[in-house]
Order: sequence, then C-alpha cells, then structure tokens
Amino acid sequence: MSHSPRKHGEHPVTKEEPAGWPQSAAEMWHPVADAMQAWSAQYSAMTAASLEWSRFLSRRLQEDFELPLRLATSRCPEEYWKHCTDFWQKLAADYRDEFETLAELGTAQARAGYGAHGNRSDQSVRSGGVTAARH
Repeated sequence: MSHSPRKHGEHPVTKEEPAGWPQSAAEMWHPVADAMQAWSAQYSAMTAASLEWSRFLSRRLQEDFELPLRLATSRCPEEYWKHCTDFWQKLAADYRDEFETLAELGTAQARAGYGAHGNRSDQSVRSGGVTAARH
C-alpha cells in the first residue's frame, strides 16, 4: 500500500479503495435490486390476500342479504328457526374456511419474504403446505 507524505498525527492516504466497497455501479445496486424483489414478492402476496378477502365478503354479503327474505317467507316457526340455524352454521363454516385460506396466503407471503431475503433458518415457515384458495 503506498502512502503519500503526511504530517504528524494525520492518517495515511491510500491510493486503493477500502475493502468491501463496490467495484462497479452494477454491484452497488445489488442491494437495491434485492430489496425491490423482496418488496415485489410481499406486495403480490398482500394483493392476493386482499383480493381473496374482498371476494369472500362479496359472497357473504349476498347470503347475509338473503336471510331476511327467507325469514319473511317462512310458513311456520320451525321453518323460521331452521333458516336461522342454517344461516349461522353456514356463516361459521364460511368464516372458518376463509380464515384458513387467509392463513395459507399469509404463510405463502412469509415464505416469499424469507425466500427473497435468503433467510432459510425458520423451519416453521417452511414446514407446512400451501393449498390453492377454495373459492
């Protein structure tokens, strides 16, 4: 390493770049490109979850709006209560299934984030299977 003349107390000036500095402009942008790729994967996963939730709510609201009509056309108390019971059982099953689907999408999002960052140390994220949305 060559040094220029220096006065007492000054640090030496080197003609070489310090170790760890990018050697080219392309190398300098690798962290930015990696971050954009990770963000893109996260954004895609969030968009998928948002679309799934919107579609679910649309389907559920249609069924919710149909309940008063069914109740109004009931011919006896037993039929009225059957409509109520069927409605609440289906509602519970629908929400259970939807939350399961959203959890699977969240797992996929976590995997996309870990994969983009190259972090494979979390075995719990990688252990489960993700299935396609049911609806």
